[in-house]
Order: sequence, then C-alpha cells, then structure tokens
Amino acid sequence: MIDLHLHLLPGVDDGAPDLAASLQMARALVAAGVHRAVVTPHIDDWTAAALPDRESVYRATIDLQRSLRESAIDLRLEAGGECYVTPELIDRHRAGLLPVWGVPPGALLIELPHHQRIVQLPVLLASLMRIGPRVLLAHPERYPFVQADPAALDDLVEAGLLLQLTASSFRSGAQAALSEQLLRRGIVHVVASDAHNPQSVAAMVNGLERLNSIAGASTVQLLTQENPAALLDGTGPLRPAQPDFRTRRSWFSFGRS
Repeated sequence: MIDLHLHLLPGVDDGAPDLAASLQMARALVAAGVHRAVVTPHIDDWTAAALPDRESVYRATIDLQRSLRESAIDLRLEAGGECYVTPELIDRHRAGLLPVWGVPPGALLIELPHHQRIVQLPVLLASLMRIGPRVLLAHPERYPFVQADPAALDDLVEAGLLLQLTASSFRSGAQAALSEQLLRRGIVHVVASDAHNPQSVAAMVNGLERLNSIAGASTVQLLTQENPAALLDGTGPLRPAQPDFRTRRSWFSFGRS
C-alpha cells in the first residue's frame, strides 16, 4: 500500500507527539503492508511556527527518513502536507510555501473547513488547478455538506478534483454508508489511513478489510496502490473506482504474515 495521508512527523501537529511515537506508528504501518507514504502534517495557522514553508516540511521528512533507516524500518517517505483551504491558498502556493508532492505538476492534499462551506470553493479550486497541481481532497465523508448531499462534489470531480476517503470510514455507521455512496457515484480516487497513531493504523486495516468485502480486491488495489503510484510517479492514468457491488466478494487479510 502507498499511503497518501498520515500524520507521522514528530511533534508538529496532532499526530505523533515525538520521535518514539513516530517510529512506533511507522512499524505499525509496515506491519499493515504500507511500504511508501506521503507525510501530510497539517499546514495551517496551528502549525505555522513549526512548518512555515515547504522547505521545513522537506527537512523534517528527511530527518525522519534517516531515523527510520537507522531503526531498520522499511518505509519510504515523501514530503507533503494537509493544507487548510483559505482565500490565501493560491497566493501561498505561488509563493512556494505549500508542500506539493509527486511528479510535475505535482499534487496537493487539501482540507476544507468542517463547519462552514466556502461559497467560492469551485472558483478557488479551478484557479488552483489551472496554475499547477492536481488537487486531492481529504476525507470528504466528514464534511456536513457532503453528508447532506452526496452529489455535492460531482461537478468539482468532473472539473478535475480528486477525492481521498479514509480507510477507517468503511467500518460501520453513517460514514460507512456515505463512503459507499461516494464509491457508487464513481468519484473516489484514493483511500488512505489519515493515521495519527498505531490505533488508527489498526482501524485502517479493519476498514480496508470491509472495503474488500463490499467492493473487491481490484478496487482496493486501485485506490491504495495504482492511483497513489500514478499521482506520485506518473505511472499511468488516474481513474475513479467503479466497483460492481452486485458481485460476491472474496475476503483477504492485510498486512504481512
């Protein structure tokens, strides 16, 4: 698995509080079958002192990669971020402050405000995509406007927005139902862990097992390996999952034996 969303950098946000916790979570990720990951610390006012620009994220990622290597943890890291959407986002991108990752023109993981809808969101995203990176929206299943209307993102996806669901959202409850609805709409491109600790890595595994049971191994492969590789390395076309939910699914386990 290639994980495009996790909070592994030590001591910068609500993820790993220190290096020991980063190493513990990295071991859990490797045991779960993750061999490559984009570290995505929050990029917002909260983390501005620790991560003021993309270079600071790159340096922190290099330092953590060195620690993983010294600890014999076989996890390859790329530097990224979970960028909070504000009206200044485009100016910050043009100024080289946002951590874009992957082959040119690169990709940018974004997070929307949870309790308010940005009225000019389509215009902002269209402008951002026009000047450069592919835009990957983190955890749409959590936003109230998507919960109220699963079709709310259809036009943005048609215009080029990519969607990343959180693996643990498939486990049960209302988020599982919404995540399945988004899959059925054919607008989901990536599934990632959004891991903050080893417990959320375990939740990822449970969610992927559930996803496999309802949508099949080929869907899991597309969303956790093929599309993430396409974004990072330009290895092929990026396509949304279009699983056949009517087909009986076989079960398999994640992680290493």
